[in-house]
Amino acid sequence: LAQERVYGCAFQAAVFTNLTQDHLAFHGTMANYAAAKRQLFQGQGAAPPRAAVVNQDDPAAAEMVRGYTGRVLGYGLGPKAELRASGLEPSPEGMRFQLSGPEGFSRRVVSPLVGRVNVLNVLAALGVGWVLGLDPEKLAAGVAQWPRVKGRFERIAAGQPFTVLVDYAHTPDALRNVLLLARELTRGRVRVVFGCGGDRDRG
Repeated sequence: LAQERVYGCAFQAAVFTNLTQDHLAFHGTMANYAAAKRQLFQGQGAAPPRAAVVNQDDPAAAEMVRGYTGRVLGYGLGPKAELRASGLEPSPEGMRFQLSGPEGFSRRVVSPLVGRVNVLNVLAALGVGWVLGLDPEKLAAGVAQWPRVKGRFERIAAGQPFTVLVDYAHTPDALRNVLLLARELTRGRVRVVFGCGGDRDRG
């Protein structure tokens, strides 16, 4: 967005997931980073998106859509969210939760993706389908068929007597989320091997 690589693209829907420390080697400050993200909802050389799907649990959400006049659908785990997940049941095999949506929609959802952060990702994806007019029942039912993503809390089973998980987490927030999830799923010790390749933000 800051480099105008999507200049002239008219998006039907745009998603704001969060604002956490990342890409500061390029943006310099969190304020600059937030301003770059905000451009997605303002439009660059094209009309703004018809709909915005925003993580209501993130403090920066309101600022992202300040002045935006299209449809805003807030998602999250908190009570303010229009599209909300509650009653989370985590396991190494995935997540179960109660999905509540606009107009009294309610359904139990099963996801093969693990952890609270993936519940938020599921809500974001469902939110896009919702604002584009897709069938909410089919959207919710389809979550169970989503494939796991390699390198995202991926279990490595090679006959070892302990669990090995690989995750792409490389920001403070992402690493914190992965460690909280690992702690939630084990009673034993959690050991971490962390590396950061490339000439990136050492912070």
